Amino acid sequence: MVSATTTTPQRGIETQTIRARMLKRMRDFTSYQGTRVALYKEFQEAFTQNLNFTDPEHNIINNQCTDAEFALICRITTEGFNEVSRDIQAVEREMKNIGDIGQQAEQIELGGYQMSENIIDHGELVIIGQELGALIRVVQELEKQKLKLTVNTQIYMKQAKTQNSKQDFGSLIKDTQQSLSEIVEQINEAMQEIHEVMTEL
Repeated sequence: MVSATTTTPQRGIETQTIRARMLKRMRDFTSYQGTRVALYKEFQEAFTQNLNFTDPEHNIINNQCTDAEFALICRITTEGFNEVSRDIQAVEREMKNIGDIGQQAEQIELGGYQMSENIIDHGELVIIGQELGALIRVVQELEKQKLKLTVNTQIYMKQAKTQNSKQDFGSLIKDTQQSLSEIVEQINEAMQEIHEVMTEL
């Protein structure tokens, strides 16, 4: 009796299964990243509304945000960022260890035999997974810098608006916003590279 794990057609099916799993998880990653972008947008909009807050009696009508409301939004947004980061880290781990994907995949039947999908020669997929995992790590590190720069920009803008502030925050705001733009560009480049690698799956 020939072992089902040693035949070429079965290996091909195993490889296809792992490729499909990798592609699904990378699509999950792009979805998580989209959620993070949406959170940033809400965060920035709330900050702008808070920065322009002038009328405590008509803040809803004027589409403004009180300090208390902004603090609540910051807390909710932070929780959202943390959840997204955890989800993305899970994808990163899977891409860096293709064996885990094989172990998580269900067993399938072929020709009356069952084969475990993690028993496979998938060197090419390991290389692709390592590359995707490394790129996800790049995005994660850049996102940390982006968040820090975003918060710093908001702090400088709030301080600049304070009447008692004697420091000129104009240059600080300009420099921080410039750094923020560069980080966003690097994130977009990394995401583009990720999409290009995904076409190999």
